[in-house]
Amino acid sequence: MPTDFLIVGGGIGGLVLAELLGRGGKHVVVLERGTGPPPWNRPEVLWPATIELLSSLIPEATWKEQAAVPLAGVKFWGGTQFAWGISPELLARANVHPWSTDPNQSRELLMRLGSFELHRGIEVKSVLKDGERIVGVRANDIAARQERDWLAETTVGDDGAHSLVRAACDINLQARVFPRDLVCFQCDWPAALDRNAGHIWPNLARPQSGILAVGLLPAPGPRGMGVIPLSPKLAADPQRCARAWQELIQTEPTLAALMSGRKFPDDFQRVRRPWGHAARYGAPGALLMGDAAHPVSPAGGQGANMSIADGKAIAELALAGERNLLAGYHQIRQPANRRSLRFTRGAAFVFGLPDWLLPVSLSFWLVRHFGNQPWLLSPFLRTVSTAFVAR
Repeated sequence: MPTDFLIVGGGIGGLVLAELLGRGGKHVVVLERGTGPPPWNRPEVLWPATIELLSSLIPEATWKEQAAVPLAGVKFWGGTQFAWGISPELLARANVHPWSTDPNQSRELLMRLGSFELHRGIEVKSVLKDGERIVGVRANDIAARQERDWLAETTVGDDGAHSLVRAACDINLQARVFPRDLVCFQCDWPAALDRNAGHIWPNLARPQSGILAVGLLPAPGPRGMGVIPLSPKLAADPQRCARAWQELIQTEPTLAALMSGRKFPDDFQRVRRPWGHAARYGAPGALLMGDAAHPVSPAGGQGANMSIADGKAIAELALAGERNLLAGYHQIRQPANRRSLRFTRGAAFVFGLPDWLLPVSLSFWLVRHFGNQPWLLSPFLRTVSTAFVAR
């Protein structure tokens, strides 16, 4: 087989894996269904270990210019003004320096690297086997309308929560759906807001309405990437949903101006997010990574960081000549990914409570009044920012 690694899907972890392997002398092919940057609107947080790795592939100055912004902290709207919930001083004391990214641009930057072979517009239709071993995929070239078999010594599934490669490995993920829809958007950054801080508008007036808050993180441009947790029950009632939305955005002038002219949720990108953890990370001839192995919610900003750590582990093992790549990879990454999934599991429990039980007002009050106590939040921030790192 002329190809050492065939990576199905152009996710951020798969692209990092491709570049690391390519620089190490492996022949790597990436098959990506899209023909251009992905049309995602969602925010994404990358933690220090991830940024350190990415900056070894692309200079940090390029990340700042095109895809990422150092995050100084997070501010919460308290009814009359914004106050730090996570302050710059707290991040410095915890020695945690997160970055907020535009996920579309970060993946596009990685796709432009030259150590691997990238094919866009390729839709994988099935996985090929020789006996029990996976040996590649059969895919359509969307533009040429031609079918082709792609063969490789190792096929890597970075093809999302509904992975074809995982199904071919006969692995049942048993995913659950996150109890809140994630309504995402992007926008020009409001001039009234701190350029390097995240901003959250909690629904203090009607916390049980089904719309918990509006969150906005900065991205280069200057742009903003936002997310709104939405109850599926409220979304099923358009009149109630529109009324609850208007009541929330009118509580603060910048938020009202930001959302002016947008119909909620029709003019936003609405996502129902499955989550879970595969019992195995592959089969003979195949490996799973990222959402194919462990889809998560945005809780704790774990998803992209876990996927990149998966890619790093696979590359290090492969380049070191590990003979049982699957066993070594599973041993390194499964404990770390299990730790990271705790944040999604906890968030799913809390957000799965009935609206009238959600302690929204109390929670945001506690964040505003105690969030800057270093003894309370510093250990938590260090845990969140390193949970995905193999120990």
